[in-house]
Amino acid sequence: MKIGHEFTSRGQRFRCVGVEDHLTLREQWIRLIKLEAACADCRRPFSLKASIAAIRRYNLKRRCDRCKAPGIATRATKALQKKKAVALVTQDYEAQMAVRKALRPHPQPRRALAVVKGPEIDDRPTRRPRIPTMEDMFS
Repeated sequence: MKIGHEFTSRGQRFRCVGVEDHLTLREQWIRLIKLEAACADCRRPFSLKASIAAIRRYNLKRRCDRCKAPGIATRATKALQKKKAVALVTQDYEAQMAVRKALRPHPQPRRALAVVKGPEIDDRPTRRPRIPTMEDMFS
């Protein structure tokens, strides 16, 4: 990752300001990326270090040391939850569907199980084959 590179992780902007090599307890060298971001609660700038694996897994700090609160959602998430609750209470169907679609992380298509039997298709799910026991083999 180059210095000055900006990216978004879980809706928050991060900027790379440096790179540092770090020796782990297992005596392996890993590269830590120095990042700057704005706190999700108070919007004050803070810095953090993260490995490339942590960046790839979206495992980055979102709050500064002053605002840190493990296990409690950030204000942005709380606002989304409140908006969802208000929209779901209203009678407007389009608003309900818009909120549900916005909160859905990755829409995945449903897969249909189909077993081909000759020209027609059987849509019933198949059962796993029974594993033969030793008695079945030698009887």
